[in-house]
Amino acid sequence: MSTSATLAATSGENLLVTGDPMVGKRSFVFDVAADAVSNGRDVLVVTAAVGADRLPAALRESRNLTVVDCSPGSSEAVGSVTTVSTPGDLTGVSMPVSRFLSSANSPVVLVDSISTLLLYAEEAPVFRFLSVLTAHVRRSGGLGLYTLDEGCHTEQTFRTFVQLFDGEVGLRAADATPSAGVSPTEVRVRGLDAFDGEWRPESE
Repeated sequence: MSTSATLAATSGENLLVTGDPMVGKRSFVFDVAADAVSNGRDVLVVTAAVGADRLPAALRESRNLTVVDCSPGSSEAVGSVTTVSTPGDLTGVSMPVSRFLSSANSPVVLVDSISTLLLYAEEAPVFRFLSVLTAHVRRSGGLGLYTLDEGCHTEQTFRTFVQLFDGEVGLRAADATPSAGVSPTEVRVRGLDAFDGEWRPESE
């Protein structure tokens, strides 16, 4: 079973998803979400970095998908979408998120990305927002995945936010040139019993 499929069946955990800006964190969490909706789980995507119209078709076509789109600029409506004018309006983001979690079935929450939120709001309100959100996800028996770009924040900022999470999913480019059927990205999951904490091909 792939890493994304295993994570899609995980409950009661909040995981920080880290890696270089272009390594594929967004694609990875969207893969987890697609596996989750196929399993009948309700999925919420808080998209701050790209518009809701950039979601993959497997998600856009699902009735189990809810989107809070606070990305800069405009995007086409996709399914059940609440639009918030800016990633800095954390109160505006919080309200539809709370409504979703109050009625969701084994919810999966994706926040893409913490780095974008920090471009538009100070650390303290972003920390409070995520503190409340991660607690709610945990109480709901859900799964939370929150992306963060490595190399874009101070070590102090990273240490401040990492304490909110139960584990970490790291992504990196594979060292070797990928061959047919081998993923060019490696993934490491730490903090969950189902994983050994070692780097492995993403598709493994």
